[in-house]
Amino acid sequence: MVDSESEKQRWSEAIWRVPSNRLCADCSSSMPEWASVNLCVLLCEKCAGAHRSLGQNVSKVRSLKLDERVWTDDLIRVQ
Repeated sequence: MVDSESEKQRWSEAIWRVPSNRLCADCSSSMPEWASVNLCVLLCEKCAGAHRSLGQNVSKVRSLKLDERVWTDDLIRVQ
């Protein structure tokens, strides 16, 4: 689990080092800060809202920066 601000920053930067993670999976906005953890895609704020409206049975949306309790070591490795 991510515990400190510097650790959170470090792993989010590691996620963005992967070229496909630098763009929103839906609209191609740069540096998305949200993720659908069950679909394994990164999303911009606008598209994250659209995914949320689909319901958690379709897309479980979490913030890369705000939902630190969600980001277990296993989820971080999925990047």
